Amino acid sequence: MFDSIKNNSGYIVIMALWSVVGMLSTPLAFVVILGNLILFFAKERYFEALLGMLFLFILSDNTQELWQFAKDIKPYYLLLFGVLVITKYDQLINMSIVIKALTGFLVVSLICVQFSHDAFVAAQKTISYGLILIVVPNIVIYEFNRLGKVFFSNVIAFTIIIHLISLSVIITFPEVGTSHGGRWQGAFGNPNGLGLFLIVSYLLYAAIKKEFPNIFTRNENVFYMLLTFGFIWLSGSRTALISVLIFEFITFGFKYSKQLTVIALGAFIIYFDFLYDFLLKLLYDLGLSDDLRLDNIQEGSGRVIAWLFSWEDIKQNTLILGKGMGYDEFIMKANARTLGELGHEGGVHNSYLIIWLNTGLIGLLAFVFGYFRLFIQGIKRKSYGFAFVFAILFSANFEPWLTSSLNPFMTIFLIGLSLMLTNNNSDEEKAVEAEPIAA
Repeated sequence: MFDSIKNNSGYIVIMALWSVVGMLSTPLAFVVILGNLILFFAKERYFEALLGMLFLFILSDNTQELWQFAKDIKPYYLLLFGVLVITKYDQLINMSIVIKALTGFLVVSLICVQFSHDAFVAAQKTISYGLILIVVPNIVIYEFNRLGKVFFSNVIAFTIIIHLISLSVIITFPEVGTSHGGRWQGAFGNPNGLGLFLIVSYLLYAAIKKEFPNIFTRNENVFYMLLTFGFIWLSGSRTALISVLIFEFITFGFKYSKQLTVIALGAFIIYFDFLYDFLLKLLYDLGLSDDLRLDNIQEGSGRVIAWLFSWEDIKQNTLILGKGMGYDEFIMKANARTLGELGHEGGVHNSYLIIWLNTGLIGLLAFVFGYFRLFIQGIKRKSYGFAFVFAILFSANFEPWLTSSLNPFMTIFLIGLSLMLTNNNSDEEKAVEAEPIAA
């Protein structure tokens, strides 16, 4: 982990160059960044291309005007990336299982374009979702076959670099790195964005550690755990905290009894209201109400308002077929004033309701069936699979990231999913020396 950071310092220089050029001139950034992508492919440096895309997605999550160039460039970067991957079909297309599983959903989404208020946006979002399903899994498998476990060590090193960038932003520009109530958001647009990054990064880290038990040293593991839980606490992200704890509870329970762990999860769901009230009282007694924003929990954090509003719209307008990708954003913006008066600002905050709004019940069923096909295969192959899937499904119930392609959370999730779907049992034959990410 630490060696990967040192060995890949060249990539930090490239990210810094992109940032400086983007702040100076968006047109110039288009030339430099897309030109870099073409050069990465010419030199068969596909991992750099993948991390470059992930870096752009992270910058685009930030609301500062300085990073607007990342928002402008990212759809073109993904489009060019997808085209370049497809042109090297024989070399790079090694994992078609992901795109095949979600083809039904993509077809329904394309059908719904005709009902959209903005057909171009709906089509663009559908195409980009398909492209991310092609690009990420295939690049992951190709680079894993080339580098072995060093590939995944480098990915975790990249997430640490992002954490350190976030920390530097918080220290240097606290008005940018923190949000309302002093919650940390780091390099992201809001604390929830940082929370989502912590979820998917930690789940990927935990999956890698279980896949390759000796990949990180004891000190590296302690460092990563402290970094993750420190950021979770200071971001105030309840979803991140619960998602990580769910993963750890399930993996711990499965060591002793899968049946009892599943029963315990079932009991948790059935008696959730009782446990919820008990936990709230306990946390109040411990004096943690401000840190975990418990007053907002009791008010529903506005999410319940958004969910009820979305459900009413589904019943009236999108029960069977939706109105195209992006419809959820349209109705929430169109009704922002009314929702604000009720106590909610922002989006739907539920991936499943968003899919229903955008593609209807038919699209939701295709979406769920497609992912469950992949999840079941991953669970069969990996001991940590059930915990990984359960934590992902939980976080998607409170945030919209699983429904869109141009965000860093989807990319990291697909890296973890690709690892789950491999047949790797031992990586010893693939152990190679760590090589720099960028020359």
